[in-house]
Amino acid sequence: MELENYNEKLNFLSYTDELTGLYNRRGFYNFSEKCLELYSGMKKTGCLFFADMDGLKKINDTFGHEEGDIAIQSMAAILQEAFRKNDIVCRLGGDEFVILSIVSNDFKEEIVQERIKRLVNIHNEKSKKPYYISISVGSVIFQTDDKKLTLDHLLSQADNLLYEQKERKHSKGASNHVKEDNNSIHDK
Repeated sequence: MELENYNEKLNFLSYTDELTGLYNRRGFYNFSEKCLELYSGMKKTGCLFFADMDGLKKINDTFGHEEGDIAIQSMAAILQEAFRKNDIVCRLGGDEFVILSIVSNDFKEEIVQERIKRLVNIHNEKSKKPYYISISVGSVIFQTDDKKLTLDHLLSQADNLLYEQKERKHSKGASNHVKEDNNSIHDK
């Protein structure tokens, strides 16, 4: 019994990101592959979200890596709140997160994007940290019965869309992540 508990704990740790408590890359691939396999014969709609923190390097450089870790934990909490319990939320590494969601056919990814934006705004209003959290998200909708469907292809598509969003934000000058009253250099 003790060995069985130890093995369960090791298995849990092998799928869990230590900093955030979310699934890690291994957990994401394992559970997402199983999810896609489960729904492969059904005509279900899915959405893969790829999220990345804007300005983490500036937070790390200005306030230290410990504060950067706190920012990553805040981002993880925001994403966990934005998604359902049965969605697969994962920290791939660094400030990159990915979420797999099987949704209804009338799903609108813009609703989730707005929910994330609202939760980020609430967090930033309440936070006493000297920086803002900002998250860019790319998402791709797919059908689970698509025979050519692979996680790597979905990740690549969502990643490309994420960087398009980052570029749009950057071109609008929305890259200030340090609060004004801190008198620090702004991330441009």
